Amino acid sequence: MPQKLPRFLQKDEVDKLIEAVPENGSPSMLRDKTVLKCLYYTGVRVSELVSIQTRDVSLENGFIKILKGKGSRYRKVPLHQRLKEQLQQYLEKAPELSDGYLFCSKQGSPITTDYVHYMTEKYADKAGLKKIVSPHTFRHSFATHLYRKGTDLFVIGKLLGHVGIRSTSIYIHSELKHLREAVDKLNVSSLLETEISKIRGRGDRKGRY
Repeated sequence: MPQKLPRFLQKDEVDKLIEAVPENGSPSMLRDKTVLKCLYYTGVRVSELVSIQTRDVSLENGFIKILKGKGSRYRKVPLHQRLKEQLQQYLEKAPELSDGYLFCSKQGSPITTDYVHYMTEKYADKAGLKKIVSPHTFRHSFATHLYRKGTDLFVIGKLLGHVGIRSTSIYIHSELKHLREAVDKLNVSSLLETEISKIRGRGDRKGRY
């Protein structure tokens, strides 16, 4: 059975979704924007995201530690400059929402995976995106954009926390599908140009009589 190809967003769609979070100075809005940037700039799983603790973030050294499951396995993901700046602002301006766990509710408990799914869908709708968007869409977008930039699959796999290269290889097939669609559009354009030329040709012949 062929592996299902991942859904992902284009970079401008990611930006639109993140920008859909209001800039009103509210701690909860600041948290939501930080969550979305964290999803995209680290490729973290939603289950891993809600488990991140404040102590796992090192702004000084420029990395975030991602724990996998309940064991002691973890990976360090370098902080993109945009995420680093966002985290710094969030930690300074919303300390009540980053007490112990990095992302907490107003009641002080860690945000849930259900909430992350809800807010992702809400801001995607607000941004006017016509796609089904989930937290995992950000993970696929992160990996696909890295692959398009020429990043080695082994490196992408390490960032995503994959055990083997097989899981990461799906992004090759995703990119091939993207290229195939582009070629198909080119073929459609060529056929359209041919038909337009035929119509113009018939018009020229009529004009001779």
